[in-house]
Amino acid sequence: MVTLLNSQPTEFFKRVVYTYSHDNSIKAVLDNVVSAAGVDSLVYQYAVAKDPSLASKIRIIAQSPEVGSPPVVVNKNIDSHLKAALLEALLQMDNDPVGKKALQSLLYDRFVLPNSVAYEPIQTMVKANAARKDKK
Repeated sequence: MVTLLNSQPTEFFKRVVYTYSHDNSIKAVLDNVVSAAGVDSLVYQYAVAKDPSLASKIRIIAQSPEVGSPPVVVNKNIDSHLKAALLEALLQMDNDPVGKKALQSLLYDRFVLPNSVAYEPIQTMVKANAARKDKK
């Protein structure tokens, strides 16, 4: 279930900054540039795998519902044969020793086709935010 607070970040924090990446957000917390940051769990897990001491330096205060991973995207004008070959390569990567090693280095098991159900919590939050804005 998604919990919505009907508030803006500026109601909780003195200032809000954009770090432009999840890695930069982790560094900003570590360097006391910010008090808190939203970070993708895969990026956090990867950072801790590279530097286990981070787990004792950062405290997770909340987690969103589990949602699908960010997608791999391509330009809409990409050649259809290249697009199909790329998709096949990604979907079969875990069956290839070199591909499997590359996936493991990213802490991924495999790539799969997206399932719209995995993104429903995000859709719920977007709809609730739009409804809240309409009430103002």
